[in-house]
Amino acid sequence: MVHSKQTLFYYFLLSLILGSGLHFLYTLMPSPFTAVIAPISESIWEHTKIIYFPYLLLALLYNRRHSPSTIGSFLLALPMMCFSMLTIGSIYHIVLDFHALWFDLLLFFLVMAFGFWFPAHCSIPSQTPLWYLGIALTILLGILIFVFTLFPPTPLLFQDLSSVSR
Repeated sequence: MVHSKQTLFYYFLLSLILGSGLHFLYTLMPSPFTAVIAPISESIWEHTKIIYFPYLLLALLYNRRHSPSTIGSFLLALPMMCFSMLTIGSIYHIVLDFHALWFDLLLFFLVMAFGFWFPAHCSIPSQTPLWYLGIALTILLGILIFVFTLFPPTPLLFQDLSSVSR
């Protein structure tokens, strides 16, 4: 598997731009469609959308145009990225009760960077258990994003942290 570092870097930068744009999409254009793909509140869970959708789109584009055999690595990275963001974000915002924009931006940057580093350094052959696991977890995560957008549960992970009393 040969990856052009320059090409991956451009995709990484584009993912940062798309994710940042998604953060404000629902505020600018509220609709049922934008509610599914963009955060509708400041909950930690809702912010998985700024990772999930740009990364999935760019992973599919990258694999279609440059390296069709690496989709397994990208799809395995995606749930790891979202899980990392949810875990670190929960510890930082809920457990430690800290709130700093610079931390959120750094976390977003590092999670996206991991997403493009992992496929360049970890090859997952097609039709192996890890390949199927990546596909299954990515689909499951997409379903959970859709369901929890429509029916958010009550734990703090799903609550708008801008309105939670401190």
